[in-house]
Amino acid sequence: MLSKDRLIAEIRDNPYIKEYKRLEKTLNEDATLKKEIIHLQQLQQEMVNLKAAEKHKALQIAEKEYWDKRKRLEENPIISNYLTLQTEINNLFKTIKEILEEALII
Repeated sequence: MLSKDRLIAEIRDNPYIKEYKRLEKTLNEDATLKKEIIHLQQLQQEMVNLKAAEKHKALQIAEKEYWDKRKRLEENPIISNYLTLQTEINNLFKTIKEILEEALII
């Protein structure tokens, strides 16, 4: 039976996790990319606020700006790889969760 520490070590040593952490560090150290990501997050918040305020025309403008900026960011190989790995890791954790749930069913 795997102990908690061994399971954590196995996850930490997973090549997807290692590469994801490396890319995350690269993103955090790249001031230009970090600035663009923060701006994208600000646009998301603005869209939520505009939708809540029912400002449809302004929302359309913000959405266009958001999707244009997101598309440009996703063309960056670092971000593209980061997002792909993020999906893979989420799938890995989902599989681990399902395995644990099945094992706990009596």
